[in-house]
Amino acid sequence: MNSKLYLFICASVLFFAPSLSAQTTTVHESAKGVVNFMELARYEKAHPVAWAKKKPKKEEEEETERVVNPPADPSLVYMLPTGSEHPVHAYLPVSSAPKDTFQAKLSDGTTIPPDTHGAVDSTYAVTAINSSVSIRNRTTHASVSSVSLDGFWGTALLGTGTTGGSSYDPRVFYDPYAKRWILIAVSVNSSSMQYSKLLIAVSQTSSPTGSWYKFAIVTDASNATWLDFPTAGFNKQWVVVSGNYFTTAGSSTNSVIYAFNKSLLLAGTSATATRIVPSGFTVCPAVTYDSVEPSMFLVDVYNNNAGQLRLRKLTGTASTAVLSGTIGYPTSSTHWNYQGNNGNDFAPQLGSSQKLQTNDDRINNVTYRNGKVWCAHNIFLPSSTPNRCSIMWWAIDTTGAVSQNATIDDATATQFYMFPSLSVNTNNDALIGFSVSSSSLHPSSAYALHSASDGNNTTRPMYIYRHGLTSYYQTFGGSQNRWGDYSQTCVDPRNDLDFCTLQETTNSSANLWDTWWAYVQVCPTRAMPALVITPTSLCAGDSALYSVTSDTGATSYTWTLSTSTGWSTFGSTTDSIYLTAGTGVATVTATPNNACGAGTTLTFTVNPTTAPPLHTINTLSPVCVGTPATALFSATPRNATTTYNWQIFGTGWSGSSTTDSITANVGTDTGMVIVSGTNACGTGPDDTIRVLLNTVPSAATAITAPSPLCSGSTAVFTTPAVTGATSYTWTVSGTGWSGTSSTTSLSATVGTGAGSITVTPVNSCGSGTPFTLIGITPTITPTASFTESVHVVNPNTNVTVTFTGTAPAGTTYTWNFNGGTATPGTGAGPQSVKWPHSGTYTVTVTLNNGGCTATYSDTVHVNHTAGIAEATKGDLNANIVPNPNDGSFDIVFDQPIHEPIMIKIADMQGRIVYTKEFDQTTNNKLAITANGLPTGTYAATIYVDGLFITKKMTINR
Repeated sequence: MNSKLYLFICASVLFFAPSLSAQTTTVHESAKGVVNFMELARYEKAHPVAWAKKKPKKEEEEETERVVNPPADPSLVYMLPTGSEHPVHAYLPVSSAPKDTFQAKLSDGTTIPPDTHGAVDSTYAVTAINSSVSIRNRTTHASVSSVSLDGFWGTALLGTGTTGGSSYDPRVFYDPYAKRWILIAVSVNSSSMQYSKLLIAVSQTSSPTGSWYKFAIVTDASNATWLDFPTAGFNKQWVVVSGNYFTTAGSSTNSVIYAFNKSLLLAGTSATATRIVPSGFTVCPAVTYDSVEPSMFLVDVYNNNAGQLRLRKLTGTASTAVLSGTIGYPTSSTHWNYQGNNGNDFAPQLGSSQKLQTNDDRINNVTYRNGKVWCAHNIFLPSSTPNRCSIMWWAIDTTGAVSQNATIDDATATQFYMFPSLSVNTNNDALIGFSVSSSSLHPSSAYALHSASDGNNTTRPMYIYRHGLTSYYQTFGGSQNRWGDYSQTCVDPRNDLDFCTLQETTNSSANLWDTWWAYVQVCPTRAMPALVITPTSLCAGDSALYSVTSDTGATSYTWTLSTSTGWSTFGSTTDSIYLTAGTGVATVTATPNNACGAGTTLTFTVNPTTAPPLHTINTLSPVCVGTPATALFSATPRNATTTYNWQIFGTGWSGSSTTDSITANVGTDTGMVIVSGTNACGTGPDDTIRVLLNTVPSAATAITAPSPLCSGSTAVFTTPAVTGATSYTWTVSGTGWSGTSSTTSLSATVGTGAGSITVTPVNSCGSGTPFTLIGITPTITPTASFTESVHVVNPNTNVTVTFTGTAPAGTTYTWNFNGGTATPGTGAGPQSVKWPHSGTYTVTVTLNNGGCTATYSDTVHVNHTAGIAEATKGDLNANIVPNPNDGSFDIVFDQPIHEPIMIKIADMQGRIVYTKEFDQTTNNKLAITANGLPTGTYAATIYVDGLFITKKMTINR
């Protein structure tokens, strides 16, 4: 026997002895603080921390044998009849599929195992694992926020340096009565295994996203031991945390219970607790679903070889808790070993020869509900030499008597079930969530339902809601392939009926654990029914049957009637109802119900049928004297009408129909058409129209033409409106004439010869007598153009302007020479004109033939000097280099120029073909690029501050 094992056994004899009185003291927090979850999440996102890989502290625990102590009083042993905890449940349906599943948190590769735990309220799912605390929206699955576990507690609670520690073994709960969140964890310096602390936090409001009060309690001021594996529960008086002490060398010493005054925690005042040292190992307190129960029940495994648990409770006040003696030793006829494979990796998995660590048989969670204490834990079968890990669950009376006891077990040792968690709803249905693995199955997440209606000691076959995606092996250099160490299942506080379970599985990435939520509806909401029986029509005052689809899962139906005037109903709780119609639209709802509440509501409307309303008669074809012999009429359709009643009156008029239209024979005088509608509820009112016979329009009488009519222009012709005409038809003829219109005016293009225009009035009965305007003679519009003998001249040099257009006799000429002197300056010319000064001048001629005019203009450039000889104004000297050139050249000055410079180049016709401005010269010159100019001779003029110089330039290519 080695020394560590010897020390453990001695300590076990001391602390597991049932006759030992519990040691009780009062403790307070050593540090406290406040953390806002969302603010911390934003800070950590902006300041990410590179976390080092760590194994939770239990990796250093020394595996030990539990010392067996038979109960002192055999009367406290309670058990079921032999074999009753192994029910045959093949006849039971498989546990129902989850209503929803979603990922809680994927491993970030920094911790093993995750120590999976979580809780839910109506909006959020909070997941607490060794690496982080994260919040998701239950409905959308969206991540709300996430913080690191160490970051949540902060250095003020964890400490720093050699006296600081890191946190692990978190558990989180939602208290539906206080509507607050509770988070616990422990911390220790992993190097020295000293400075151990118990950490506890409560939310300040019902939302986990807000601020939390948090406290740290030093668990051993002497630093001789450290606290491990905290379990927790709550009731109306206390938040109770229990754990196991280990020496710095890793030997177990004793358990401890902290009963915190709940009201002080919720107020953020202090973490004052009664500290009790009980006998036993992992003494687990209950999550108490009872708002008035004063006691806190605790359960631990007492004797696995005898199949026994131990039940105790805390009594007393919120400030002083007292641990009772043993209430009883609930006993199963199934005995088990407390671990498998001597504590080494045990559970097989698909795709790997490496197995999973399954830990031991300790109690991980306890639930108190409706006077019963429920729990579930690992067991290892058979008890002598285990070949599998299975699950045992219990329901125990508060006297210690066993109410229910059953196993989830594969006797073939194929499937291993491990790390269960159990919760119970208000109807005593229980859900057990757990991990499952085998040589043909990757580690997966599953659950099994015990329905109160299925009978005692039964569980339905499991449902795997998240299959593992690969095998798993991760030790961080340790000796165990850690899995678990626990999981969480909780009742849904929204209805106290459904469940949420959080379990571990594997991700598709190699050797990464994953955690997944499942939402399990024990009592599913009934689906919305469909309307299957409804009358085709319902007249006001009549009654009719309406029916919806019958749902075998519905125990009753709730009908509502929201109406206008006069509606009534015969009350009903079945899937059918009679309605008596009034006036206006009624809104009807049908809701299926069952023991879990109201299902999804069907809403429909009923619009009672009445006698058809007034129909409006529309005339769809012309009614003319003579022809055509028939006319078409229609009535505005109404959905409620089944038959239309038509009546035709007048000399020679006739016709019949039962539809919404009628073709009537047209008589010789005014007619009358009447229609009404009929349905099952009666006949509606008549609509009557008086039909007058139409004739063709009167004759067109005139066409008015504008003056003058210039050939090629657009002219507007009009005709007086004609009685009876609804439109007009225009026709235009003649060389170059065109135009069309359907109104009393016409925009026509005037041709070059005589034309004629005709207008005809039109309506639905035909065309009236047309009117024609003939012999329309247009005035010819002259064309104006001329040529100039030269476009670039010297001052006082004659330029001959020769008229080249067309002008009918009688056309007048108006010349404008822009200041030039012309001879003779009138008529067609030719004209001789000269200008005394240099510049560019415009010559314009305007022709007028009876009001039809035409204009033409051209320009002449008068040089400063004759030809393109150099011209200089003022003291300015510049040269073009090279000259001739290809369009790219420099203008070189005899001095630097610091004023703006303009360059203009004109062709031989005096047209400016290039212009550019410069701010100043560079090295006494300007670079010109005029590559677009064709080969030829040009005049380049340089302007500087009122001075100019003109140079002749030649471009050759």
